[in-house]
Amino acid sequence: MSLKRWIKYFTSVRTEINVLLGACLINVILIEFVFSNVPELFQGGAKLGAIVERLCLSYISSYIFFFLVVHIKSQKDKENLYQYIAQKTYRIIGDAKIVIEAFKQETSYQLEDKYPTLSDVQKMCGLINPHGQAPLVFGHLGNYATWLQYLNNFKRRTEESISRIYLKMQFLDSDYLRLVVNIQDCGHFSTINMLTSMTYPIRNTDLSSFADELYQYFEYVKILEEYADHKFKDYKDGNQP
Repeated sequence: MSLKRWIKYFTSVRTEINVLLGACLINVILIEFVFSNVPELFQGGAKLGAIVERLCLSYISSYIFFFLVVHIKSQKDKENLYQYIAQKTYRIIGDAKIVIEAFKQETSYQLEDKYPTLSDVQKMCGLINPHGQAPLVFGHLGNYATWLQYLNNFKRRTEESISRIYLKMQFLDSDYLRLVVNIQDCGHFSTINMLTSMTYPIRNTDLSSFADELYQYFEYVKILEEYADHKFKDYKDGNQP
């Protein structure tokens, strides 16, 4: 194991535990190399020093056992979990970005940022026919999906990623889960679910009525990416930091 990895594991221990370890080490050093040659300042001082030293040595021994047997394993488990969650999380983010890029290509619209504003989404949606040909082929060459089918495809992909994330729910913090739930329960997904289950096609000639919900979906993904870049970015490509 590299020195960098040892330092990473050491600094991941709670600060107060490491501070107490440092205090114990200093006490043992002072008692053994400084106070051992100093006359007792009060009766029983040497015995008290011996008791303090034994307590410090006991804490140091307990710390070593905790660090080597418990903490390192816990950190490795955490790294493996983060690799798994990072893969699924960035797939959710990537799917949203694919949709955004497809909208840009279809409408020749230029964005100032990687995520569109509400105005951007409204303008792009106004230029796309929900029954038009989308950049997705079903089954065989030339069998292109409509834009509704295209959106439904990426909704299903995202829901699949979320369902796999839920398998590790007990190990994840509530802030992260809330961001994932926001995407799963967003109005855009609900609308696509409803429309794709209808027995007759919608009469809309563009996607303008989808704009507000699509924008909200992109915003939820944007927030998730900000969280992921803070928590999981080092694990994004399947490598441990």
